[in-house]
Amino acid sequence: MQESLEKLKLSKPLIRAMQEAGYESATAIQAKTLKRIAGGQDLVALAPDGSGKTTAYVMGVLAQIRYTEDEAPKILVLVPDEVRGGEVVQQFKLLSQRRDLRVMMLSDAVSLDDEIDELSAGTDIVIATPKRARAVYLKLGLNLNKLQMFIADDADELMAKGLQLQVFELARSSGKCQHLFFAQSFHPKLNRIVDEFMNFPAVIEAE
Repeated sequence: MQESLEKLKLSKPLIRAMQEAGYESATAIQAKTLKRIAGGQDLVALAPDGSGKTTAYVMGVLAQIRYTEDEAPKILVLVPDEVRGGEVVQQFKLLSQRRDLRVMMLSDAVSLDDEIDELSAGTDIVIATPKRARAVYLKLGLNLNKLQMFIADDADELMAKGLQLQVFELARSSGKCQHLFFAQSFHPKLNRIVDEFMNFPAVIEAE
């Protein structure tokens, strides 16, 4: 199912950015999740690979992010590996060309001290594997107190890799924020995180 971008009730600059990036319509998972993300609802979104899950939450973030004067990140995106993280960074940059958005990926290839220095200078969106995010957090370099959204991309893969403890600890440290989990299928190990941190989440499936 495809839906016109105009029906998603996104801002005109965001629709224009999507059109310039080659998007002509929204996929089923995008159409089903964006209004709920805009409404601040927690959700678990299930759809196959290539269905547009990443673009769904990227659009949701760009539509919802609230700018404040503080330098702490507003969005944390957890990914299963750094290759995936790089793809997410590129998607944010592709669709945020009309906005002054600071996006940073934490990487094992960079020293912790250098990343902490960069974080202290201020960023809006942090993308990282759970292990790397936790390592920086434990060194007091990742401030999670101002998060507006806590996002797990490929959440089923995160669970399959045995990263549920790191995801749980980061979620517990994030305080009150919106939680968005995107996956191909629901992994049983997600239950504890959903029960503990999500507030009446919607479970959405699409093809």
